[in-house]
Amino acid sequence: MAGVNFTLQAAQRIVAAVKKMEQTPIDLRGDATPNREQETSFWAMITGAADINGLFHDWVKCEPAATMATAMGSTTLAPSNVWKFSDPYVAGFGNAREANDNREIPLGSVVRLTFLGYAFPLNNISNPGTITKAGGSPADITPGDGTVPMYVFQYATTPQQVIVPIHDHRDNVTGGGFSFACFHPGTALPQQPFSI
Repeated sequence: MAGVNFTLQAAQRIVAAVKKMEQTPIDLRGDATPNREQETSFWAMITGAADINGLFHDWVKCEPAATMATAMGSTTLAPSNVWKFSDPYVAGFGNAREANDNREIPLGSVVRLTFLGYAFPLNNISNPGTITKAGGSPADITPGDGTVPMYVFQYATTPQQVIVPIHDHRDNVTGGGFSFACFHPGTALPQQPFSI
């Protein structure tokens, strides 16, 4: 038969490899499998506020994208270049709270969530908890006692630029006072003739 390279030497090599494997002593005792360190902190994108007070937030777990290194060196840092949703998909509903009660968190902000423990959800949050697969429900990993995993994060408020509206200085509040009682604010000419 043309094209067949299976020879007697190849068969002898296969037999020798099988015998070698069969003669290898097997230690069935083994070592204990080390416990994996539990992930108690991870990156997540804030996707919305879950309660009317704006204290508890919804989130989706994120991880750095493969293009993050090149994106960090570019002049534009589009979030799509830096972050991607984790695989497997993990999301939380109404179980993440900002540590300092900051309610001014823009949607799409990526923060570091830290696991706090399990607690009973507030009554004004509908269907709170965490899901670990797309299309799942928060009840998938909720313990039997009705508690949900709770997370905390910190969002640093960006300082707001103080914008001074159009104004004049004829009052004591905006710094005029006596000087503009004597001089006109537009021309700096004396309001009234005066002398010492």
